[in-house]
Amino acid sequence: MPKVKRERFVCAPDDEVAQAMGFASHAKVPLHALWRPFGRTGAQANVSKTASNVTGNANCFPRLTDADLKPGFDLYEDPEHPPQTLKEFKTDSDRRDVGPKANTIYVVGVGEAESSVPVAAIAQYVEAFYHGIKVTVLPMLPLRSWNDVEDEPKRKATTKGKGKSGSLSPLGVEVSGSLVRVRARASPDGVGVRQVNLNDMIDGLLARMETLKNAYAILGVTSEDLFEGNDDLFTMGRSYGGSGVALISLARDNPALDDVAGDPAAREWSFAGPVSNTPSATSSPASNTNSIWLYRACCTAVHELGHCLGMDHCIYFHCFMQGSASLLEARSQPPYPCPLELVKMSAALKWAPEHLRQREEALRAVLASLSFSRAPGAISHLAWLTARRQEQEAKEKEVVELV
Repeated sequence: MPKVKRERFVCAPDDEVAQAMGFASHAKVPLHALWRPFGRTGAQANVSKTASNVTGNANCFPRLTDADLKPGFDLYEDPEHPPQTLKEFKTDSDRRDVGPKANTIYVVGVGEAESSVPVAAIAQYVEAFYHGIKVTVLPMLPLRSWNDVEDEPKRKATTKGKGKSGSLSPLGVEVSGSLVRVRARASPDGVGVRQVNLNDMIDGLLARMETLKNAYAILGVTSEDLFEGNDDLFTMGRSYGGSGVALISLARDNPALDDVAGDPAAREWSFAGPVSNTPSATSSPASNTNSIWLYRACCTAVHELGHCLGMDHCIYFHCFMQGSASLLEARSQPPYPCPLELVKMSAALKWAPEHLRQREEALRAVLASLSFSRAPGAISHLAWLTARRQEQEAKEKEVVELV
């Protein structure tokens, strides 16, 4: 098993990190150490008012340990992935601030006219999750055959790459009357008919972003299966955070493919144990499948947009910003931000303490809506939010009684 750099991996199950930071046991490493440079002791570091307001009782969030280094999982494949502290997040030169001239996330479907992409519902979830930033839905960007269109301006994608056996006729993303060329290939595992190149699709999104006013980021949503490199089996999505562009695919989120993917539904994250499809949670197989499909896409969307906000993969806690190297791993990750990522979100979106409660209320309303209410993951997420609110209200009551 690859070895994790102990001096950087706060959650290691031995005491090396704790001792280096001045604590007797790793279990006693306080969360404020995460927003301080490593090497400071508990006596030297204090929880900031902002961090305390944002996280509440953060000790209920499960931390990553060596037990999470499973073959095929992200940290196993990349055990030396560098952490990102709050200080590193704030000083990242590639991170862009949300402001008057960059205050909108645009969400757009990319695909053939007959494809069904639930852009509005995904945008609704994004707007609640990243409370305070404007989210706008754009008309779909058509994906057309490159060879069948004549007498229209065309331009090749900026990404260079050689084709390989299995290449199909190229497609084109139509943007402002011109086509951006998109490479296509046959699906290598036979799950679908074809895959389209992620980077070429990103080029189309970048071209669309250039025409938008006050754009902070643009999120493309497609039902097409994606590949990035020639050796990829498939790619769920990608974000180029510095450019503010992200793309996700719905193709592999289809619950009908769970058996093909090794039954990731069997390991899907749930709050307080497995969530069963009780009669109260589902009305029909079709509606349940659609809700699950939508909720999975939303979880991928907010992860990729997290990179646009400047957040790197989290290696401290189980949270929505964990990296994933497989569908099994992606399904097992919780949908909420850990304390550290929530503080980063607060800094990026300029939240005041009252915005946290407003965010939770907006997210609960979305999760309880008909579009999501039949997805076990969304039901678990709603239960988790409710439990967190009850816990925080109980603590607030204790403080009032003491006063």
